[in-house]
Amino acid sequence: MNIKIEFKIHSRCPVDDALDIYDVTVRSNEIIKIEEIKSLVTNWTQNLDYKTFQEKLTEHLYIMLSETRQSVSVETVGYHSGIKLTVKV
Repeated sequence: MNIKIEFKIHSRCPVDDALDIYDVTVRSNEIIKIEEIKSLVTNWTQNLDYKTFQEKLTEHLYIMLSETRQSVSVETVGYHSGIKLTVKV
């Protein structure tokens, strides 16, 4: 099985306090319930004052999704000061 899930998530930049919106792609060979993704996004975004770097966000999503499955990759794409940053775990 080759599963690809795409969604958006946001966080605040710890440097300039800007609201950053990231495109997230999760890939897996195992089933990931959409409700699990929705829960992760809700838990992350319920505090709009939470500040973190894109790299930490990507790592957090990977850790949460890989706890119960073997094959997961997480990629985030965002723009910071007009510069595109892609992070993959």
